Amino acid sequence: MAMQPGCYSGYPEAEYHASEGLSVSRLKRHRKAALLSTVEQDEETRDQKLGTLIHCVALEPDSFAKRFVINDDNRNSNAFKAVKAKADADGKEVVKQQDYDNARRIRDAIMAHPEAGRILAPGPSLLVEQSFYWVDPATGILCRGRADAIRLDWRAIGDLKSTEDASAEGFARSCTKYLYDWQQAYYQEGIEASCGWMPEAFFFIAVEKKPPFLVKPWVIHPDDVDRAYDEVCEARAHYRRCLDAGHFPGLGNDVGTLRIGFRTPANYIEPSPEAAPETVRLIAA
Repeated sequence: MAMQPGCYSGYPEAEYHASEGLSVSRLKRHRKAALLSTVEQDEETRDQKLGTLIHCVALEPDSFAKRFVINDDNRNSNAFKAVKAKADADGKEVVKQQDYDNARRIRDAIMAHPEAGRILAPGPSLLVEQSFYWVDPATGILCRGRADAIRLDWRAIGDLKSTEDASAEGFARSCTKYLYDWQQAYYQEGIEASCGWMPEAFFFIAVEKKPPFLVKPWVIHPDDVDRAYDEVCEARAHYRRCLDAGHFPGLGNDVGTLRIGFRTPANYIEPSPEAAPETVRLIAA
């Protein structure tokens, strides 16, 4: 379905994902290979499903019963299959009690953090799961985005990221791997074009998925966001050229040469016949 440019509150997530418009997720796939931007993403992985659950519990707790069913039956049992069939018919996801409990603990950890809790503090100034659409003037492409949280009083965007490592080094790797800087650049452009104001801050709230559920809000350096915006514009222009040509290339037809970077040399310790009995004993144990 084609959406008119603008901001939309209360727009169902499923309808958003089914709507027309170039998302930053599709543009990220285009960066790897243009051909990838012509196919839909695979079914959610377990980590992605857990992330969706955490988002719901932390940002939209009132919608949990409409979106999820808790069931701990054996996944191969007839009882579970009946629950799953009913959930599928109702458009719901089946989750385990432990996953739900962890999502609640993660929510509590976020709200207990002095800064993360302020960013996501409920109230009239906090809008969650806001969809927005705009037309890129350079390419004429309809673009779309969906922000986890918008703070109207701060003119800021908050984005919740469940991660394995919320530390500076660890989350920087996630930003590089998943192009979170692209997301910020894309969303800032989209909010300004569709809502009429430029976000003054963009907070990534990193939270680890395992106890003790470490939480750390991060902002990306402006220089990195500026570079990301240039890359986004370059990728979108290439996407436009592919549309016009009716051709989305893969990884190329040539043979590539790899540089695989530095690898720590292996420390091979020479075997000793005298150590053989002990080695065998340890292996047997």
